[in-house]
Parts: sequence; C-alpha cells; structure tokens
Amino acid sequence: MFSSITSIPYVVVWLITAKCNLSCKHCYAKQYLEVSELSLKEKLKLAEEIGELGVEWVAISGGEPLIHKDTVPVIEKLRDYGIEVSISSNATVVNEALARKLSRLNVYVYVSIDGPEKVHDIMRGEGTFRKTIESIKIFKKHGVEYGTVMAVGKLNKNFVKEYLELALSIDAGSISIIPIMPTKHRANSEYVLSPKEYARVIKTAEVFAEENKYPISLWCTPFAPLLVKSNYIGYYSCRILDIVDIDPSGRLLACDVTGIPIVDFKNKSLIEALEEYQKHPIIKTITNPPKLPKACLECELLNYCRGGCYARALFERGGLNAGDPLCPLISGLNMNEDS
Repeated sequence: MFSSITSIPYVVVWLITAKCNLSCKHCYAKQYLEVSELSLKEKLKLAEEIGELGVEWVAISGGEPLIHKDTVPVIEKLRDYGIEVSISSNATVVNEALARKLSRLNVYVYVSIDGPEKVHDIMRGEGTFRKTIESIKIFKKHGVEYGTVMAVGKLNKNFVKEYLELALSIDAGSISIIPIMPTKHRANSEYVLSPKEYARVIKTAEVFAEENKYPISLWCTPFAPLLVKSNYIGYYSCRILDIVDIDPSGRLLACDVTGIPIVDFKNKSLIEALEEYQKHPIIKTITNPPKLPKACLECELLNYCRGGCYARALFERGGLNAGDPLCPLISGLNMNEDS
C-alpha cells in the first residue's frame, strides 16, 4: 500500500490553527492567518489517514491550539490510533476541565516560557507569565506531563540561566531552547540572535546541563556538536523525510518557518500527497543538497547536519542550501574564543 512512499514520517508537525490569543513580537506563524483552515470533518479525515499510515507522533502547534474547539476532537482521533501527541502552547487559557481532558488523553504539553516574569511579559504580553505558571499548577494537579521551551532572542538572551533555573523549579519534564527564527522579509530581524550571541546561549545551557545532570534540547540547532560536547545536550537535524509539516489549510510544507507549500492534502489522500511531497524537487534538494558551501562540505557533521537550518539559510543568506547563518563555520565565528 505504501510502496510509492520513500519513508513513512516518524513525526507530523501540524499547525492546527494560526489563531492565537496573544500577539508575540517574534512569532513566525502569523503568515498562516490568511489561509483557510480545514473544517473539523477534514481535520478528522487527516487524523485518520495519519493514523492509518503508522505515524508515531503528532506535534500539534499553532497559533494557540488550546483556544480552538477542534483540537480535542482531533487529539481523540489521533489517540484512537495509539499516536503520541504533544502540543506547543503558551498555556494561558488552561482550566480544570481542559487539563482533565489532556490528562485523560495523555497529551504532552510544551509550555512556552521565555525567561523570568518581566522579560516573558515583554515578549508575550503583560500578565501572561502568571497565567502560564497558574496553568502549570493545574497541569500538575491533574497529572498532565509538560516541558518548557524558551524562544531565545535579543530581548531575553541574558536570561537563559534564569529560565533554566525556573524550569527546574517548576518540575519541567523536559527543558528546551529554540532560537527565534527569521521570517519572510526579515519582519522580526531585530529579535534574531547573531551567531556569537547564540553560541553564548548554547554554552550557558551546556554548563547548566552538566552542573545539574539534566538534559537540555536545542531545537533547530544541528550544528550544536561544533560548540558543545556534553552528553546532556540534545539536538537534531530536520533535513530528513521523517518530519513533515502541515499548515492549517492542509498543505504539506517545506518547514513551517519557510511557509513554502509543496502539496495540498485536499482532494487527495495523504498517501498521494506524501508521494508527491517526497518526489518534489524542493524536498529533494533539502534532504539531499546538491550543492553546499565549502565549510559544510569539509565539516565532520556533513552527513548529519546537511547544511543546517534551511529556513534560516533561505531568509538570511538567500537560499535553502546557502548554509545555516548561526553555524560557527558558516559565520566564521572563532569557536576557541571565550564567548
């Protein structure tokens, strides 16, 4: 049945809605506000096909998934197939009833916390920090598993240690950091870190992880081993067919940050859409880059990293395979320099 598909995705990243109750300065998902969302019937059909395909994990994001009435029914359908489900949330709209549902469905919640209260509220809106902390208390009461994610940029780059300490103090099941991503037309460029600034973030995380013997995940940082050696630091590459992003309208994307649509799920089966997706020239050039900068070709991480984050490469350097601008080899950062 699946013979035409090169690889069954391990994880589907599903932007179930672009709608949100906040208006964060650094958000890249605003680009999807103008697209037409799938109906609940269409979402449930997609969930069924994801389940029948054998996908192991669906990472639901947005927007803010927890404000949308369709989110819980979709999760219920996914869980019917035994799929692991996580949600990325600002956790400002949680109540007892919702927490009970998430607990019953065994959903893991990645909670956005961007530092201590003052800096978090600057980035996400006044009063949001306290709402998020209250929601975490509700999660704990009802046994909802959760971790924290810091979107780090110029506004909060000096509060990484405080974030990490906070995450431990609230019993986060996982701790993650993601650099604020650039957007089309560099609309949020004033928040995006320089290579040297992000290197400092990474090294702060490494020291904390080693001191506390606690793992920290660096999202969208496949070049991490060039800067850190700790076994407590996690990282991954997304230039693989194991990950597929889907936007609110059902389009399969070349990463939710780039917003590049590859194929529309509507009017065809997910199998057909995936076959078209995996054969698409853009996906092929991402997963098997025909040309990369010399620094990449000579790098020990080439076969794993494959040029790093292609969204950053596109928006900061003009091409999907132009090299990750945060990578120290691409930026020319002196890795032996005390950062």
